[in-house]
Amino acid sequence: MGNPQNKKEKYIHIIQEYLIKMPSLSTTATKVLSVCNSPNTSAYDLNKVVSLDPVLTGNVLKLINSAYYFLRNPVTSLTQAIIMLGLNTIKNLALSSAILGAITQKKSLQKNTMDIFWTHCISTGVWAKALALETGIIKSECEEYFVAGLLHDIGKIPLIHCFPADYMEIVVTATEKNLSLHTAEKAVFGMNHEEIGKLIVQKWKLEGAISQVICTHHHLPQTDDETHNFVERVAVADILSKITINGVEKKFPEDIFVETILQDSLIRTFLKKHNLAPATLKNLQEKSRTEIENAKLFIQIAKG
Repeated sequence: MGNPQNKKEKYIHIIQEYLIKMPSLSTTATKVLSVCNSPNTSAYDLNKVVSLDPVLTGNVLKLINSAYYFLRNPVTSLTQAIIMLGLNTIKNLALSSAILGAITQKKSLQKNTMDIFWTHCISTGVWAKALALETGIIKSECEEYFVAGLLHDIGKIPLIHCFPADYMEIVVTATEKNLSLHTAEKAVFGMNHEEIGKLIVQKWKLEGAISQVICTHHHLPQTDDETHNFVERVAVADILSKITINGVEKKFPEDIFVETILQDSLIRTFLKKHNLAPATLKNLQEKSRTEIENAKLFIQIAKG
């Protein structure tokens, strides 16, 4: 038998090589993030950046004219589209487009594995957005929760790509033995998807709450501030997505649903903190079906 430590070192080396070759975020995405993070940004300022990128311009117009918004009359003006969508939505679309472009270029990824991966990520995003809205976050800021949920597990991408068979074996083993997946990843590969996610965040120079979600959704920041609350909502969304098998497939009677979710300590803490009844989460699950279809449309547009 080989030395387990040597094997981990080989895994880590392969992961590091993968990350070195991973594309950087596009210049446009970086500029959009910078402009949107400026307190005095206007739609005109953002238009000057977006208009230089034909693909992002097309995606913005596709989104505003899609079934996601149900407008009667088509919008053909980029500035008008930016005003109607809002700076946050443009920022999230640019970020999603850039990241999805960077991590979906590998044709060798197993389609079934990636379908499962993205289904969970989309569901987590929908749950995160719903929880944000339910707990008092203003609607214009809730889209950022969706994007955070969508991207929370990007640290898994190198593992799925570099070690597809090994990774699926770990997923099965973790499920059968009731282990947390990030613990099983660490034991086999020497790194888990949070730690790999942190390296991706550093490479892409991501900042703010979304970067914290990628790095700490299984180990919440030990602070009592809005960043902690942001990560907590996405962490709860991640758990709910798994419990409901990505939001739509598993249909619980309400009493079974309540009994199941209350077994999780983080969900219990979250419900108490926000004075929510367990039945509220059941209602959100029912509403999530349409939202998941809308979210798939957003992802399709973001991929270009």
